Amino acid sequence: SVERGLKGTPQVLVSRSHPDFVRKLFEFEIPEIYEGLIEIKSVSRDAGSRSKVAVYSTNENIDPVGSCVGQKGIRIQNIINELNGEKIDVIEWNEDPAIFISAALLPAQVMAVDVKEEEKLNHKPVWQQICVMAAGVIMNLLLAWIMMVSITMVQGKVVVSQQPVIYEVQEGSDAAKAGLQEGDRIVKAYASGKEMDIDSQSDLSEFIQYYHENFQLEVIRDNKKVRIDLQASYNEEMKGYTIGIVSSVQTRKIHWIEAFKYGTDQCIDLTASIYRSLGMLLQGKGLENLSGPVGIYSVTAQSTSYGLLSYLTLFAMISLNIGIFNLIPIPALDGGRILILLIEKFIHRKISPKIIEGIILGSFVLLFGLLIFATYNDVIRLLM
Repeated sequence: SVERGLKGTPQVLVSRSHPDFVRKLFEFEIPEIYEGLIEIKSVSRDAGSRSKVAVYSTNENIDPVGSCVGQKGIRIQNIINELNGEKIDVIEWNEDPAIFISAALLPAQVMAVDVKEEEKLNHKPVWQQICVMAAGVIMNLLLAWIMMVSITMVQGKVVVSQQPVIYEVQEGSDAAKAGLQEGDRIVKAYASGKEMDIDSQSDLSEFIQYYHENFQLEVIRDNKKVRIDLQASYNEEMKGYTIGIVSSVQTRKIHWIEAFKYGTDQCIDLTASIYRSLGMLLQGKGLENLSGPVGIYSVTAQSTSYGLLSYLTLFAMISLNIGIFNLIPIPALDGGRILILLIEKFIHRKISPKIIEGIILGSFVLLFGLLIFATYNDVIRLLM
C-alpha cells in the first residue's frame, strides 16, 4: 500500500509475509507459470516457517510439481533463498478433495479422508451446483414425457375435440336440479368474483374442483346466453367434484410419429394445470382437495383396476408433479437451494449457514404440516 509520510511524501509499504508474495516469486522463477502453462491454484503460508503451494497443468506432458522444483531443485531453492530458508511444499492440485488433502498433508501418513458429498459439492462452480440440484427435477420431467409419448403411441388415437357441450344430464344430479339441459354449450364460469372462459371439458372440471360450493355457469341455449347457479357434489368413484353431466368427445387415429407431438402437448397442458393449481392453493382455494399418502394409495388402486395404461398415466402424472413441486423455491426443496445459490451469486457472498439452516428447518416444518393436513383430508374422505 501507499501512505503519506511525516513530511507528506509518499511511502510504499510492502509485505514479505503475504501469500501473494510467494505467488509472485513462483511467477518470476518459473517460466511455465508466467506463460500460463502451469496454474497456481492456492497458496497457504505460515510466514517464516512453511508454505504450501498447489499447482496444476492442463497439459498432460507437463509435470507441474517437477517444473516448479526444477533440475536438482534449483528453481525451488532460489525461492527458498529469497524467503530466508522458509520451507516450501509444492503439491499437485486435484479436483478430488480426498486426493488433494492427502497430498497436502504429506509427509504425514494419511489413513483415510472422509469428504461429505454436500461439502464436496459446495466447492464446485455455481453453475455445476445448479446442474446437480436440477438433475433430479429434469429426470422426473423427462420420465413423465417419455411415458406420455409411449402411452399415446400405444393407444394410437387422441382426443381432437372435447368441447363443453352437454350430451347428457344425469337424472337427479346437481346439473339436473339446477336446470342444465342437453345441447347447452358452457362458455363461462363465475365464482367469488372470478371469471373463467370454458373452452374444454378439462377447463370446466378444473374450475369445479376449486369453486364447487357456489358458482355460476353461463351457457348458450337456443342462441341465447343463460346463467345458472350451481353446486357440485363430491364423487367418490371419480375422486373429485362433479355436477353430473356427460359431454361428447371426438377422437382420431394417429401415426406413431405423431405421438411425440401429442405426448408433449399433454405434458405441457398438465404442467400448466399444476401451476394453476398451486396458484389456487396459495389463494386458499381447493385445500380440501389435497391428498396425502392415503389418498395417493386409493387413487393408485383405482387406476390399477382400469388397466395398465391408466396406471402408467397416473405414474407419469405423479412424476411430473414431483418434478414441478421440487422446483418450488422453498429451501428444503431443490428449487429453494437453487434460489439460495443465485442470491449468493448476486450479492457476491455466502449467506450465513445458521440462517440457511433456520430457513430449511422452518420449511421442513411447513411441509410436514402440509402432509399432516393432506392426510387429515384423506381420512375425512374415507369416513364420509
